[in-house]
Amino acid sequence: MVKRKTVRMKAGKTKPAREKRAKSRRGKAAKARRIVVFACSWYPSIAADNAGVVRQEYSADTRIVTLDCAGRLTPSLILDAFGAGAAAVLVAACKPELCHYVNGSSTCEQVIAETRELAELLGIGAKRIYLETFDGEEGERFADCVREFRKEVERLGPIAVG
Repeated sequence: MVKRKTVRMKAGKTKPAREKRAKSRRGKAAKARRIVVFACSWYPSIAADNAGVVRQEYSADTRIVTLDCAGRLTPSLILDAFGAGAAAVLVAACKPELCHYVNGSSTCEQVIAETRELAELLGIGAKRIYLETFDGEEGERFADCVREFRKEVERLGPIAVG
């Protein structure tokens, strides 16, 4: 008779250690594929909500972080997302003519340009940072954008560590 090493779980149930290790590896792989979306709380957030309303699906490991304005985004916020394990960052800003804060979108463009340069220097790669502008009624386009960006990130492969 072969003994299997087991791990104690809640309520006295046991689970083979091999299954626990496999689940841990799957969790790390999912985190390595995660896309973080920094979205302005105005039109891009409405577009993300509308994507759900019209039943447009995109990857479940996409995380949306809402900002007061995309112009408030800093390079350190974007780089922190990579430090936390994100595979890529999508910045969803308002269209320049619709920005509630007048120059938020243009400020965001400048920050993205600076951050892409930093990402290249750090070995992350500029293609992992993407900026797109949205109107509130573009839910389908928001979902399409996330799906297309996901495909691009998968083509790029994992971020080289070292």
